[in-house]
Amino acid sequence: MTNVVLSSLIISDLIEDKDNMYKEMLDPGRKKGTFQQLKQHLTNPFHVAESEIKNMAESHPNLDDLHLEKGEGTVAKDGMSKKGVYRDEDNYYVVSNRCTHMGCSLGWNNDDKTWDCACHGSRFNYTGKVIEGPATDNLDSEIRPSK
Repeated sequence: MTNVVLSSLIISDLIEDKDNMYKEMLDPGRKKGTFQQLKQHLTNPFHVAESEIKNMAESHPNLDDLHLEKGEGTVAKDGMSKKGVYRDEDNYYVVSNRCTHMGCSLGWNNDDKTWDCACHGSRFNYTGKVIEGPATDNLDSEIRPSK
């Protein structure tokens, strides 16, 4: 919220050819320092590995034995792989549990009813459609009637 207000003040100053002391800070073309870029590239694999290890360690119900209430979603085992499952009124929406951006595991966001990627921030709706990138491709999905 603060960045939006600050950005609007900067934009209005730029339109009026006024100088604004904060414009360099929020310039989309700004360059990060070499150390900051190096740190980001070195720590990102650890963040991804941490997320994947956490996902592998979690216990998930078997997809064939799964019973969800309407409006619930979870990750379930489907043989050797994991799937995302959401139930609406009449159907189960079964989606791939791997982000189409770089293959990281997805987690269920119950508040927004979305599949979220902890690695790079992609989000998909419960049917597997991309809501927010960097992913550009939808998840593989299928619809199964509820039991």
